[in-house]
Parts: sequence; C-alpha cells; structure tokens
Amino acid sequence: NKYTVLFYQIRGINTRTYQDFATVTQCMKYLLDFYLDELQRANPTIRQISYNIDDVLNFIDSLAQCNIIVFDPQTNLGTPFGKNGVKTKMVQYL
Repeated sequence: NKYTVLFYQIRGINTRTYQDFATVTQCMKYLLDFYLDELQRANPTIRQISYNIDDVLNFIDSLAQCNIIVFDPQTNLGTPFGKNGVKTKMVQYL
C-alpha cells in the first residue's frame, strides 16, 4: 500500500500529465484501462478486442514517457521507476 505517482506523455509535449494513486496496484489498473481505452478508440468497429501481456508492454514502450514514483511511508522517500520498472510492475499486476 504505497502511494504512487504516474507520469506519462502520449506524444507531444502538451500531453504530459500525471495521476496519483493510493497503491501501485491502482496505478497499474489505471494504466491498463488507459491502454484498453486507446485500443477501443483505435478500433471503434470491433466489439470484442483481445490483447496479451506483450501488447500492454509494447504500449508502455510506445509512450513518449512513462515513469512512476513509489513512496515508502516508513522512510518518506520515493523510489523512481522508468519504463522498464513500470513494465515489471505491470507484469506483477497481471
């Protein structure tokens, strides 16, 4: 149960944003839901879209930026994770 901040950028500099979550799990759920929303936008005529873990990891790689900071309440310090760390957390989530 560690407070987590997700920083991501889709394409251009104007798409930089962040979201904060009570846990890493909530953060990974948000990121997965974001991917599914993007899939549905890209494929509006397909009713049921299938995907696998590699698709989700490729999506994370396709983002211009995707980083998280996970805060440890015992030390009050945040640990940063880049794309590879986010992908590891996503694999653990799924």
